[in-house]
Amino acid sequence: MSELIYQALFCFVIIAMYAIQAIYLIAMAVPIVLYLLIALAAAAYTRMRSGSRWKASAIFLGFIVLPILFGCMSLYELRAECLQAGNQAFFSQVSPQSALSFGPDETVQLNTAGFKAIGEEDMGRIGIRYIERPFRDAEGNVALKINIDGKREISPFFLSQYEYTTAVEKRSFLPVFRVSHRIVNKSSAERTAEAVDVLLGGGFIGRYIEIFYDRAYVSCGYVDDTIGAWRPNDKRDKERHHAYHEADIKFLSRALAGC
Repeated sequence: MSELIYQALFCFVIIAMYAIQAIYLIAMAVPIVLYLLIALAAAAYTRMRSGSRWKASAIFLGFIVLPILFGCMSLYELRAECLQAGNQAFFSQVSPQSALSFGPDETVQLNTAGFKAIGEEDMGRIGIRYIERPFRDAEGNVALKINIDGKREISPFFLSQYEYTTAVEKRSFLPVFRVSHRIVNKSSAERTAEAVDVLLGGGFIGRYIEIFYDRAYVSCGYVDDTIGAWRPNDKRDKERHHAYHEADIKFLSRALAGC
């Protein structure tokens, strides 16, 4: 009896999952259907007012071409920015560092964190002994120090000289963003290293990108020149997830190793 109940629950969960997915796809189709209905209504109104079938056809065709043109322009800008991204990266000569702090991350504007936490093994590969993250408590501590051995300490001040930050820039009306990864000397505010990632998506367009990718953005330029999901989950796209992780390690290693 218990086995039958288990099988029934399993079937119910599977059916529910497919039902939710179907409802989601239908909801995503609603704006497209409404847009086409508006296009038809505009064409019909033009035909009724002017009596010209050609004008009505031109209005309907304009509604169809407009989003296609917008998408082509966005992809063209993404590709153009990606080709420039590699040439815009720079690394200044610095003395080898044993620590790094993490500062403001503007990728939170894109509703997802752009840089994942690095672990003890990663610290060894980068060549640092510990990292520092912002932390506040009632005793006035402002930094959380995470050592390469996993030990955590809180401190009333930061010890590291250099800070990792990100900056997000949108240059036009198109949904294309530049995410700059930066290493900054905290005492002089000078940027000593920078690499650029170029993103397309977010907002209304991002909802449709999410159907095919794990994220609401596609990107290129930071990992390589190919267009793919921006920092996807390792379960959805393990290869690209690993490629981003390796790109992060490579960037930090080169920026802090004094090369």
